[in-house]
Amino acid sequence: MKNLIIDGHSHVTFPVEKHLACMDEAGIDKTVLFRTSIHPESQSTEAGVKVEMHRLMDLLSGDPAIVREHAKKASEELFDVVERYSDRFYCFGMVQPDMDFDEMKEMVEGQIAQHHILGLGEFTLASGTLPSMENVFKVSAQTACLPLWIHCFNPLVLEDIRQIEVLARKYPSVPVIIGHSGGSNWMETIDIVKRNPNMFIDVSATFSSMVLKIIIQELPDKTFFGVDYPYGDMWIMRKMVERVCPDKVTLGKVMGGNITRLLKL
Repeated sequence: MKNLIIDGHSHVTFPVEKHLACMDEAGIDKTVLFRTSIHPESQSTEAGVKVEMHRLMDLLSGDPAIVREHAKKASEELFDVVERYSDRFYCFGMVQPDMDFDEMKEMVEGQIAQHHILGLGEFTLASGTLPSMENVFKVSAQTACLPLWIHCFNPLVLEDIRQIEVLARKYPSVPVIIGHSGGSNWMETIDIVKRNPNMFIDVSATFSSMVLKIIIQELPDKTFFGVDYPYGDMWIMRKMVERVCPDKVTLGKVMGGNITRLLKL
């Protein structure tokens, strides 16, 4: 059986047909899709892209009011796209960390039943607010032990990633995916992921091929290929992984085997 090549992290983009065409060009079989209400791909001018990127920076600040404002439309777009193209897309659902526990649990159970979500994320939080994620960990542990995907690039700092480790150790049944390689804290992130059985690392938005090579060498069974489309290019990211990972067995794990095993695809 052919090993599937799976983009473990990209966002809803429009038109969806262009996303599918890019997947075909890059030889990507499936994509794990995450919601977004930010659509720079819809803009044709620098000014328009800047507007969308400023909106993204506001969202990445983790302000609950801003996140909540974007939530409903973004979730509707995600679930509509995945339903229409279920042969190409999987999806992660989403909840707000500041929700009441019972309300959060009910929402997660509903998304599992109605939309077949495979995890929760992408969680974008302000630095210093990681303890607010505890209810999310608790809900995951009490439902399907859904993996949690956490944005760990700017604005998070190393201490925030250490706080994620504290929660991961408290809830060892909950898989935790450190997004974007931990950003500039990639060296410490490798050590954190290595020493915790339930922690994994996503390499989308990795800013250096050297960093990518070291992550794969150190964590061959815990690294997930990701593109972060529309911010990353599928073909380029695939070629970069292939370039730094000549070992075919490890390459198969990173390009789809590891995430297939975690998500039980």
